[in-house]
Amino acid sequence: MSIEDRLVSIERELSYLGRVVEQMDKRVNDLVHRIDRLEVRIDRVEDRMSKLEDRMISQFKWTIGILISMWSSTIALLIAILLKLIGFF
Repeated sequence: MSIEDRLVSIERELSYLGRVVEQMDKRVNDLVHRIDRLEVRIDRVEDRMSKLEDRMISQFKWTIGILISMWSSTIALLIAILLKLIGFF
């Protein structure tokens, strides 16, 4: 095999490797783009979760407030009935 044949063979291999590197570059760029889109989606979900947590905390506070007021009014009514039965009023 002559030097020229070897050079042609090496040239073909380098050309092939160049195409492979280009394909790999395209794939890596595609992956980077997909990861960027995924990060944006995750940020949106985190924002929604934060808002949902705030709403849940607010609704929990309202629920506890209502329960406490119901219990206190029920206890006050029971005390009033008890005092009426024992003749205090």
